Amino acid sequence: LGAILASKVVSDTLGIPIHYHARLDFNGFAKLIDQLGGIAITIEHAFTDYKYPTNDNGYTTINFHQGWQVLSGERTLQLVRSRHGDNNQGSDFARAQRQQQVLVALKEKLLSPATFLNPRLVVRLYRTLTASVITNLQAQDALRLAHLLKKINTSSIITRSFDNTPRGLLREVIGPDGAYLLLPNLTDYSELKSATVNIFNQSAINLEKSKIVVENGTATPGLAETISRKLETAGLK
Repeated sequence: LGAILASKVVSDTLGIPIHYHARLDFNGFAKLIDQLGGIAITIEHAFTDYKYPTNDNGYTTINFHQGWQVLSGERTLQLVRSRHGDNNQGSDFARAQRQQQVLVALKEKLLSPATFLNPRLVVRLYRTLTASVITNLQAQDALRLAHLLKKINTSSIITRSFDNTPRGLLREVIGPDGAYLLLPNLTDYSELKSATVNIFNQSAINLEKSKIVVENGTATPGLAETISRKLETAGLK
């Protein structure tokens, strides 16, 4: 029921249909990566988290160093779950970026020839997934999705996170009950919808990685910031 509601909220907020959902539990996630022999990933920012949750409702300290490394299932789970890291890695936005990076690395390992050409490994992975995943995907849909994913060039994958940076599309507020909330800059969600719909629109300027500089030569404060945000929403830098 939670996945169905989440799909509806995301669909309504971003203006795109969400047909399928899947939920993989923590133990299954870690086991899947261990069965694959770990995943290779380049950690861009070293950090230490002194409040990583343990199974007995306590805390422990974890840390990651910068650079290329192969992570086990447990270490990968720590990387994507950490919420209190230092070095600007304690925000949900930093965590989302790490999760996106892990998903790409997992896709590469899961759909590699070394995996597909190992029947015993495929059987083990299948058993782990069927025991750990809750989804509305039918078996034939999952197979079609796997074949599509195999054809995707990793360098062509586009990832984006909505955040509350100066040029982000969200702003932070404190609710009446003291809750920390993120709200869209525009109450009609139009900026979020536009950024989502146009995420795959790669213009000639975007492909050549040109950068546009906007300077405010008027007496209107914040005008350059407003125009910059609109251009970035359209996919320009």
